Amino acid sequence: MKEGQSEVKSKGKVVGTAKFDIFDSVDEAVETIGQDLVLELVNAQTKTRSLNIIREGAQERLGKKALTSKAMATITPEEFMEVAGDPVRIRQLLEAKEVQLKAELLAASEAPAEAV
Repeated sequence: MKEGQSEVKSKGKVVGTAKFDIFDSVDEAVETIGQDLVLELVNAQTKTRSLNIIREGAQERLGKKALTSKAMATITPEEFMEVAGDPVRIRQLLEAKEVQLKAELLAASEAPAEAV
């Protein structure tokens, strides 16, 4: 087991340092803090992760620049070579990638918690 630490900020200012255990295995965590607390923490993190996925999806649906940037990052070199020099085909490819990302974000936000 290691010890981790992280600055704690409030309103942009550092207000302290949190120290915490970093376990090497689930078994070590259970031995150290007990099965009930490990289960409680796992369930809390699962909930937080699900909420964050939905938040991220909502932000992407609202942010056109971010969505376009992510879509551009998914274009493969082969796809790029196929449309290079043709602004209409470039725009069509980018729009198709944006639609695909929106669908993926929507699916992730509607996924049941156990699938996350």
